[in-house]
Amino acid sequence: MAAILGGVTPLLSAQSGAHGYVLSSVGAIAVLVGLRALRRNRVVPNLGVLVLAVAGMGTGVIGTLAMMAVMAASGPTSPARILDLPALQPRAQVTQVQLSAPSTAGGRSDAVVGNGGSVRIGAGYSVRSSMTRPRFAVRLERRIASGAWSPTGVTTSVVEGSTLSVVTPPYSTSAAKESVQYRLASGDSVSAPVSVVYENQGFYTGMAATIYAYAAPYCPTTAVHMTALNGREAGEYSTGASLILVDSSVGVSANLTPASQRALAVHECSHELQWLNYRSSREGNAQMTAAAAVIFTAGSNGAPAIEHAADCGALAVEPNGYLGYGGYCTPAELRAAARLLGGGRY
Repeated sequence: MAAILGGVTPLLSAQSGAHGYVLSSVGAIAVLVGLRALRRNRVVPNLGVLVLAVAGMGTGVIGTLAMMAVMAASGPTSPARILDLPALQPRAQVTQVQLSAPSTAGGRSDAVVGNGGSVRIGAGYSVRSSMTRPRFAVRLERRIASGAWSPTGVTTSVVEGSTLSVVTPPYSTSAAKESVQYRLASGDSVSAPVSVVYENQGFYTGMAATIYAYAAPYCPTTAVHMTALNGREAGEYSTGASLILVDSSVGVSANLTPASQRALAVHECSHELQWLNYRSSREGNAQMTAAAAVIFTAGSNGAPAIEHAADCGALAVEPNGYLGYGGYCTPAELRAAARLLGGGRY
C-alpha cells in the first residue's frame, strides 16, 4: 500500500503540471518499497501482498518516467520552480505629491534681478506614498506675459524630507523690464506662481547707471534701484535676489566722491556675491558666514565680520574709497575679499 501511494503521488503531480526532483525521488522510493515488500513476503505465500507490491512498483516506475518527461519538456528550472513556488510579485509603488506656494530663497513671492540673472525658488510639499521616503521628480515651468506655461528644462529629484529648491535659468529682456512667472510641477500637482522681474541695465540713467557701471565687472546680472533707505546706510543688498539698493540722496545731498561711489557699489556687490557664490541657499549662506568669521575681524564699530568683508572687497578694488564700518583690512583680508569678487569663496 505504501508503494502504491508513493507511485501514484508523482503521477497525480505530473497530471496537474508540477514537476521536480523531489517527486521523481518519491516514484523511485515506491519501487524500492515494493521490492522490500516482496522480499519480506517471499513472493508467493500472500497473493494480496504480491499484487499490491507489484502495482506499487509499476506506478512508481510510471510516475518517475512521467515526472522526468514533464521536467524535460519544461527545460531548466529554478529552485522556485522545483518546489513549485509562485513567483513573488512586487507591490505597486504609488507616490502622490502636493506642492505648496513657492517663494524665493529670501522668503518673498517675487524678486528683481538684472538681465542674465537667476534666483533660487523653493517650496514646501506633502507626499502620500506606499514607499518609505519616496523620491519624486519636480520640474520648473515658466510663463511670459499672458502666454502659456512652458518647460524651462530645469528639473530636480527630491527625496521626501529633503529641501525642494531650484535655480531659474538665466533670462534677459530687450525691454526696460519684463515680469516672468515661474511655478513648480510634479505629476499633476502644480504650485502657485512666483514672479521675477528682469531689468535691462542698458536703460538705467543717472546714479543707477553709475552704480551699475562700477558693480558690473563683478556683478553683471545685478539690478540697481535708487530709493529712500531712511537710515544711515548709503546702500543695501537684500538676500535672495540680485538687487542693490542705493539711497536716493547719493549724488544729491550726500555728495560722495566717484571713488566713494565705486566703493559703495563694490561693497553691496560683495554682499550679493556672498549669497551667489555660496549656492544661493540658506545652507551656503551659513557656510559663508562661518568662513568670513574665521578670516575677517568685526568692524571697528562692532559690525559683523561679513560687513567688514564687504568693506575689504571695496578697498581691494578702490583703495581711495572708504570703509563704511571702520577699521582696516589686512593683506590676507584683501586677498580673500578679492577672491570672492573673482567668483571664488572665502
